Amino acid sequence: QTPSDNADSDSTPVTAAPDLVLTKTDGGATATPGGAITFTLLYTNTGNQDAAGVTLQETVPANTSFDAAASSPGWSCAGTTPGSACTLSLGTVAAGASGSRDFVL
Repeated sequence: QTPSDNADSDSTPVTAAPDLVLTKTDGGATATPGGAITFTLLYTNTGNQDAAGVTLQETVPANTSFDAAASSPGWSCAGTTPGSACTLSLGTVAAGASGSRDFVL
């Protein structure tokens, strides 16, 4: 019984990964000239690890313009006209967390 020669090792693999799910819906909206269409982007991290640096990306579609005032705060767009690229940083989405952001045209 010599405590100084006691040793043990055990290798346990840990499988951890974020798994982001994104759903985009317009709620069945019908477009009218001059009217607004709200796209809701629903996100969930179904994984067992936080997802860091998460960013949503959208492109303003043809025959529309981006409405920053009606959209969720934080969207950054190259412009408001068709073809403009828009991003919204979510930062870290914790494992099991979910949320939604609006993108209005």
